[in-house]
Amino acid sequence: MDQMMGDGGRFPLETWFWEMPICTRWWTTATVLTSALVQCQMVTPFQLFYSFRAVFAKSQYWRLLTTFLYFGPFSLDLLFHVYFLQRYARLLEESSGRSPAHFSWLLIYSMTSLLLLSPLVSMPFLGHPLSSTLVYIWSRRNPDTRLSFLGLLVFTAPYLPWVLMAFSLVLHGSIPKDEIMGVVIGHIWNRLGTSSADLSPPEYTSYTKPSTFAARHRLPIMKAYWYDNLDGDQRLAHDSGKEVTIGELKKLGVFYHRIPDLDGVNQLASERGYRNRDEIVVSPEKMGDIYEEKVKSFFHEHLHEDEEIRFVRDGHGYFDVRDVDDAWIRIRVEKDDLIILPAGIYHRFTTDESNT
Repeated sequence: MDQMMGDGGRFPLETWFWEMPICTRWWTTATVLTSALVQCQMVTPFQLFYSFRAVFAKSQYWRLLTTFLYFGPFSLDLLFHVYFLQRYARLLEESSGRSPAHFSWLLIYSMTSLLLLSPLVSMPFLGHPLSSTLVYIWSRRNPDTRLSFLGLLVFTAPYLPWVLMAFSLVLHGSIPKDEIMGVVIGHIWNRLGTSSADLSPPEYTSYTKPSTFAARHRLPIMKAYWYDNLDGDQRLAHDSGKEVTIGELKKLGVFYHRIPDLDGVNQLASERGYRNRDEIVVSPEKMGDIYEEKVKSFFHEHLHEDEEIRFVRDGHGYFDVRDVDDAWIRIRVEKDDLIILPAGIYHRFTTDESNT
């Protein structure tokens, strides 16, 4: 099933807005509104920047938030910052399973760290360092994603923060302290977290009210394990004997459900904002002579920029997903199994030995 599912009555800009997960959506909105208020001279930047004395001596607590919302007046520079903010914040939030609690924990950590470091570097506005932090964390979670900068330079994601830092140095002629701060905070997050840079909050903040869909479809025991990387047909089990739990899959942003009917799939798709879908029958009977070629092509690793749902209506097979350490996890799927693949994760599919 493809990303997005029937909502033809909206304008493209409105659709783009509501497709963003909630934290990214309102952070982007608040950023644009803050610049608009300054542009209309309803507030001034002097009322927005972070000052320890203003916050704690004069009780101007709003500055703890507004310092992350102001990127400057309306300009191409603001457009550039908003693009990076919504793109990489969105990718990170979607990879956390679109859970506001999970992504909020990352934001709280980053904002608190930047506020503590701010007096040391005399930086009144912290929106750019926060955006740089998210870019760095995303780049480390997607080491094989290939990017192009201005159509001239092609590189893999881990180099993105350094490319942006070099570009800022050339453009402004000064050391980009804000981007360096973002890299430092992001690196500490990765070092303190797991190898997959888990976005999970502590247990006491992880409760969220279950949706109607979740209440009806409880998670059963499922089969997932580390791929053994041995030679042999891709349709063999390739079971290393090392189990992967549902919790470990969630840390990668991969969610598993078992749904006995299409109504449940439709409800889940509606809750997650999908508009389009497609259906593929993978079998020797349906594909004939091209079956073997197609199965091999499905097994080529690839990624998508949007979250996707994969639902098995009949038969058996395997979905493989790759973690941030380039190790493959194999998920055994059969009739009524559904998995949610986050944006930006490498994955592949194959039928099993039964070819059904």
